[in-house]
Amino acid sequence: MKNLVSLISLALLPSLVGASEVEINGIYYNIISESYAEVTFDKTKYKGHIEIPSTIFYGGKEYPVSHIGNRAFMECTELISVDIPISITSIGEYVFDRCFKLTSITIPNSVKTIGDGAFQGCRNLKSIVIPNGVSSIKSGTFSWCTGLTSIKIPRSVTTIEYKAFIKCTGLTSVDIPSSVKTIGKEAFRNCSSLSTVKLSYGLVSISDGVFIDCNGLTSIVIPNSVTSIGDGAFYGCTGMTSISIPRNVRTIGLSAFGSCSNLASICVDSQNAVYDSRNNCNAIIETSNNCLIKGCQNTKIPNGVLSINEYAFFKCTGLTSIVIPNSMTAIGKDAFYGCTGLTSIVIPNSVTSIGDGAFYGCTGLTSISIPRNVRTIGVYAFGSCSNLASICVDSQNAVYDSRNDCNAIIETSTNTLVSGCRSSIIPSDVIYIEDYAFEGCSGLISIIIPKSVRTIGYSAFRGCTELTSIIAEGDIPATIIENTFDNVDKKSCTLHVPKGRKEIYEKEEYWNEFEKIVMLSNNTTINEGESSNSLFDIICELLSNFFLFIKSLVK
Repeated sequence: MKNLVSLISLALLPSLVGASEVEINGIYYNIISESYAEVTFDKTKYKGHIEIPSTIFYGGKEYPVSHIGNRAFMECTELISVDIPISITSIGEYVFDRCFKLTSITIPNSVKTIGDGAFQGCRNLKSIVIPNGVSSIKSGTFSWCTGLTSIKIPRSVTTIEYKAFIKCTGLTSVDIPSSVKTIGKEAFRNCSSLSTVKLSYGLVSISDGVFIDCNGLTSIVIPNSVTSIGDGAFYGCTGMTSISIPRNVRTIGLSAFGSCSNLASICVDSQNAVYDSRNNCNAIIETSNNCLIKGCQNTKIPNGVLSINEYAFFKCTGLTSIVIPNSMTAIGKDAFYGCTGLTSIVIPNSVTSIGDGAFYGCTGLTSISIPRNVRTIGVYAFGSCSNLASICVDSQNAVYDSRNDCNAIIETSTNTLVSGCRSSIIPSDVIYIEDYAFEGCSGLISIIIPKSVRTIGYSAFRGCTELTSIIAEGDIPATIIENTFDNVDKKSCTLHVPKGRKEIYEKEEYWNEFEKIVMLSNNTTINEGESSNSLFDIICELLSNFFLFIKSLVK
């Protein structure tokens, strides 16, 4: 009953505040409290050229037209231009949202507020001057104005809010005056043509993701007034080659300069009390805890650094080699994620933990050695390292092993295979294959899953695109889930199962997605390093399929 009363009250609200709608010369207005008129929307949509008068006469009384109401011209796709008089003080929310044919507009200095999304999606709007007197550029005000090439921000503006200019792909330069104290989250995200940004002294905070994927940005000077740089603030600025951190910066967020693949020089002001670039190391180090939070392709990690932070070298594709000092104890989550140019890495004995995805997508790595003191290895730490052919765990490691030269990392206490590669041979006592264990191992052609394996985890073989043969030795199929063999070609990949067990696998959920399920010719277990008649049969089958394929091409 209360909800019903609330709805009735909302429905009666315009009449309660004295608002009434009128139409004069093709423009609709709300008369607000008998004091002023507000331009409102036309259900049939405004078209062509619209000239808003400064006053209107209605009911024998003159009203100043001082507001353009929320959504007044929203989705007026045939609107070409609007003349705004100096009587207007406020432009509401989403007023010109998706007015695709609007190419220019003059906003008079009388306007003090422009609402959220006011010009959102005006893709043919080329330039705009924000009047002096506007104090804030609201959320999404000019978002998706893909044709906008220039913008003038007055000194009256103190804040640029969330996604204010997101996806303004034609914007090439912006001058942010000293009056602006804060640039909101993702304000200039995906402004891909933005090559010049002037940040003035007075700016205090660069929020999360402000310049994400502004890949035309080659350099930027951060003024000394800045105290914080948010998460991913300059993420994906692939054109940026150098960065200097001024003396007053106190916080730098995660991946603030992540995926800046061409970043070659990093310098921290020597007077900065929180961060440093000791020994000209081309990195940002948090002084108090000796944690490297951001590196680049020319980083030399100083001795004394204890940890590499999350995302420190994230998608640093220009990094080809790195020496990790003996002081290092921890390599954080996604620390070297996507460093495709990295061809080798030596992890020192001092390291005790390797985080989730630490070396994910390092496609240039061919071998990896896990030293004796590593106690934790995160999920997909070496995932999608497609050229990884050799994995070895130090024999003195108390937590992990590579038993029987299996080219894999096994958690000793649980017999869990944590990470494999294209040369892995799964030992006969492994019980569980961890989530993502072979994820992205595109060089893996065949694999034998011993009968000891009970469970194969999430996405364990996802992306093993060259996998053509799986030998499942278990009489009872191992438990798998929907994504275990994601992106494996289940039409061409042959699943070999024990004699007399074909029907069981054909009925087992997810295993039955393989279209070619064949029985091994005998029940002989294929031991590690041994061959068998079954393996011979498989090779013959592969050769036969190859010759049939060649024959079809000749025809």
